[in-house]
Formats: sequence, structure tokens, C-alpha cells
Amino acid sequence: MITVSYKDFISNSGNIQLEKTEDKLHSLFLVDSKIKLEEMDRVYTIENIEDLIKDISSLLENGDREIDDTIAETEVISNNASCLKMFFYLCMIIYAASSVLSIIGPDKRDFARKYAEKHGITFAEAEYYIFQEIGVFPIQYRKYEFRYQDGTDETVGYVVFGLTFITN
Repeated sequence: MITVSYKDFISNSGNIQLEKTEDKLHSLFLVDSKIKLEEMDRVYTIENIEDLIKDISSLLENGDREIDDTIAETEVISNNASCLKMFFYLCMIIYAASSVLSIIGPDKRDFARKYAEKHGITFAEAEYYIFQEIGVFPIQYRKYEFRYQDGTDETVGYVVFGLTFITN
């Protein structure tokens, strides 16, 4: 008894030709009178060769569908990976932009001037009592605190992406 698989009937180019399948089966029956199809776990003789051809054809069709499903799954995974890469690059661009704007953006003197104008105090007083702290998470920013004479601190503003925000 000869054992075969439906995959034995797929050509190297991936084409399925029914005439060649029949020719191969006739050649196999000349060698042995019984052929077992591995995937179906059935034994065939020359009398039921048509059943063998039908079973092989159905397995080949199902194999093509599985290959198409695998290709579609691979494309989805590839698209998801592309989206993640794009999101990562976008985050890196935003972080780089915030870094550049934090470096070239308004400094402590500019913030002190705006704070003094808004709260009606002198620029020298604002500059003396306001301290700058630079943070980097999740994006780079500058935090400004007003230190009172009793040692307490109060956050009075931020600079993010070069924009000044005075909090109170």
C-alpha cells in the first residue's frame, strides 16, 4: 500500500492541474493496487479512483483557502505593525518638537515679565521670587514656582511647546 498526501499533487509553481493528478494516480495504481490518502485516512483502489480524485480536489481547495486566510492574517499583522511604527514616530516627533521649543522658548525672564504684568507687581520682584524647574515627562516643559519669604512654594505657571500658561 502506498501512502500519499494531497500536497504531493501541487506543482512547484503552486498550480493544480486535474489531468496531471489523474495521470499520477494511474501511475501509482500501476505500482500498487491500494493507495492510502494521509489526510482522509482512507484506502482507495482502482475501482474508486474517482472518489480519490474528488477527495484530493476538495483538500486542494481547502488548502488554497487556508493559504488565503494565512495571507490575510499576515497583512493584518503587517498593518498593525505599521500603525504602531507610525504612532511611535509621531510620539518621537512631538517629543523632539517639545524639546526644541523648550530650549528656544520663553525663559525665566520672559515668564517673570508676563507674571508681573498680570499680577501688578514689579518685574524685579517677580524675577527674584520665581524659580524655574524643567521637566521631561511625558513631554518637556518648564514649571515656574513663586517662592514666598516663609519658604513655601506655589506653582504659578508652565511653558509647554513654547506657550506660556500662568495658572493663578
